[in-house]
Amino acid sequence: MAPEQHDVHLLAEQQAREQRQADAEENHSALLALQDGGGALAQYNAAALPFSAMQRVNAWNLGVLRDEKSSGVDAVATPWPSINRMCMMAGGRQGIAHGWHVIVAGASNRGKTTLANNLAVHAMKQGENVSYFALESDLEELGARMCAIASGTSMRTITRGRDYDIEADRDAARILTSLPGALYVNREPLYQVQDMVEVIEAFHQQHGTRMFIVDHLQLAQAGTEAAIYAKITEVSNALNTVAKRHKLISIGLSQLTTGAARNHDACPTAYDLLGGGPLINDANLIFVIDHCAQHWRVDRDARHTDTMLALGKNRHGPTGELPIRLHWDTSAATELAVGAETWAEAYD
Repeated sequence: MAPEQHDVHLLAEQQAREQRQADAEENHSALLALQDGGGALAQYNAAALPFSAMQRVNAWNLGVLRDEKSSGVDAVATPWPSINRMCMMAGGRQGIAHGWHVIVAGASNRGKTTLANNLAVHAMKQGENVSYFALESDLEELGARMCAIASGTSMRTITRGRDYDIEADRDAARILTSLPGALYVNREPLYQVQDMVEVIEAFHQQHGTRMFIVDHLQLAQAGTEAAIYAKITEVSNALNTVAKRHKLISIGLSQLTTGAARNHDACPTAYDLLGGGPLINDANLIFVIDHCAQHWRVDRDARHTDTMLALGKNRHGPTGELPIRLHWDTSAATELAVGAETWAEAYD
């Protein structure tokens, strides 16, 4: 850079710093105007609210955002490379960002819990502590699934029955519990959303849990006598709010409407969630497991099921579908290649 260009550059930087300082003082003055004599924020009144509710976009707050963006990506990778690359903005094309609310939807017995278990184990491998609210299964069932996913051990050797192998069970448990992240599971079912929020916040503060999973949303209750849609609205809003307040990842499992679940001719979409608009509006990402006859392929000899996983809503990037395989023995859910490429490579 020529000397004169360098001087111009330094001058521009100095002017930008001065402008940011002036904007910061302006914002600080506006904040002081809302304070009372004791220094606490005054209660918003009809006169103050219109102006305090908005902020001017200026060099100062854009500079703060630049600092946040340059500090790196605060996200958790999923087991599926294509999904990670579609998580843009705060996800940095690396995974699900902290503060996002995610829904995994599908018909009954079509892999919702399997996907949630895989998300949990993959997060634990990255050092994330996970709180799992199992409202349908107990620790024995959930623990076996998690151990199988983490270790690659066949479920048949670590669950009750003639193939049970205590040594295999012990080894699988050792692998799961040796992961960098910890797993916390409810001792008893928690159906009241207020109880869940209290536990989520307590474990975040005391144990550093930054991901929580609710399996599933329709079983959680908001403590009212309202119709199911109103209950689901309150549950979804509460979980979405606590996730954003503490920068946590919220994953909720959702059933489909009866009509969509019974329809094997049409592919389900995000609009088929049991709970409708409120669930869709709250979510940053919505995964929908396709159970239609066109895509649901069962191979009993190979002991797996192939289908499509649709990213039906993505507030931060593109939507799309990717082929996945649900492995019966190990409960793993893996992304399939498309010809010689993975779907993610084709997307690039």
